Amino acid sequence: MNVMDYVSALRKQWIAIVAVTVLGAVAGFTVGKLTSPTFQATSQIFVGATAGNTVSELAQGSTFTQNMVQSYVQLATTPAVLDPVIEDLNIDSSAKNLAKRVRVETPINTFLITITVQAVDPDEAAETANAIAAQLPQTVEALTPSTSVEGTRITLTTVAKATPPNFPIAPNTKLYALLGLVLGGALGVAYALLRALLDTRVGDKEDLSNTTGLPVIGTIPAWKSKTGSQLPMLNEPDGVPAEAYRRLRSNLDFVWSDQVGAKSIVLTSARPQDGKTTTSINLALALAERGSRVVLVDADLRRPSIAKSTGLEQSVGLSTVLIEKVTLRQALQPWQHENLDVLTSGEIPPNALQMIDSPKTRNLISRLKDLYDYVVIDAPPLLSVVDASLLAREVDGTLVVVSSGNTKRSQVTQVLEALNQAGEKPIGTVLNRAVAQDASYSYGYTSDDNS
Repeated sequence: MNVMDYVSALRKQWIAIVAVTVLGAVAGFTVGKLTSPTFQATSQIFVGATAGNTVSELAQGSTFTQNMVQSYVQLATTPAVLDPVIEDLNIDSSAKNLAKRVRVETPINTFLITITVQAVDPDEAAETANAIAAQLPQTVEALTPSTSVEGTRITLTTVAKATPPNFPIAPNTKLYALLGLVLGGALGVAYALLRALLDTRVGDKEDLSNTTGLPVIGTIPAWKSKTGSQLPMLNEPDGVPAEAYRRLRSNLDFVWSDQVGAKSIVLTSARPQDGKTTTSINLALALAERGSRVVLVDADLRRPSIAKSTGLEQSVGLSTVLIEKVTLRQALQPWQHENLDVLTSGEIPPNALQMIDSPKTRNLISRLKDLYDYVVIDAPPLLSVVDASLLAREVDGTLVVVSSGNTKRSQVTQVLEALNQAGEKPIGTVLNRAVAQDASYSYGYTSDDNS
């Protein structure tokens, strides 16, 4: 994937990214609200020293005091100090657990000891900080009855008493919400990129072109009629889907611009439900719309569907012509336009492959080319049976219909390989059920049930 592929993946999944981001922010905010508040109170002790009158004595006293301050900082969180505090305040905790909520430190190059206590109750935090500040000198006195060295004496004095705080220091609900927002956004982006990397289905027009190396001749937007019809050329001739089929027709004209005479084409797909039948019918209608003589042939002798889609008789058609049960002219059925005929599948035979791969079928296609300007053949899915590759040899071009978001890239590749093995290269592909942006339209569409 290149940079544009990543951008495209993010653009396609922007709703999911936004949703996960919002959920992350809401989750962070909720955690902040549900977390018990923590209050913090601080008391401060000054460690002083008395010494002799000489400079040497003052220096010794200062050095001794700084060394002792570090010891007092460590001493303040020991059971020797905290046990009397717990007993005095009747705190339901052990010295070990209380020490986790006490932070004792001394600023660099000072004789100050700062005692900070955290608790869920503001009064408890202040009382505990003051109690430790009061107990520390007593413990020091008990442990070192004589604190003089060459005339130096250490004194610990509380210079700042703790007061109950008005606001908790935690949780920071805004920070939690912000962190949730950032993490949610990162998770949403990761989801979008991972889905793009793991998704093996054909996505947009560019994806299809890169997969096949063939031009995308038609891009049909996802469409669903209010009546449930699959034929926008009939039901909504002025709508966007109908224009997409007209554009497909025009692009075929460019492909065949140097060809003289009748033009024939086979439409196939990788699998059923990709939309080849719907594309075949609407393309035939688009070609007939401008006055060309068109015949639509249902060459799927296993699971035919054109008769059902058009409302025409199926029992008389391609198979009955091939076994000479009826003539070609008897089997052709006019439909919608005076210049559009349909040759349905006829009766479903037990030997469909043999009938397709026969001189009679080749002769029939040749006759149809003589009678019409355009021959549109709806062939079975190529990964199911080989009929389409056999028919491709008898026509001027093959179109592979691919369903956006449904057909897998590997399936499309297999179709191309099967056609190449038959010595045929498709003239292009048709992307069916494309999203509005891929179809180059500004309208919104719902899912299509083309088959």
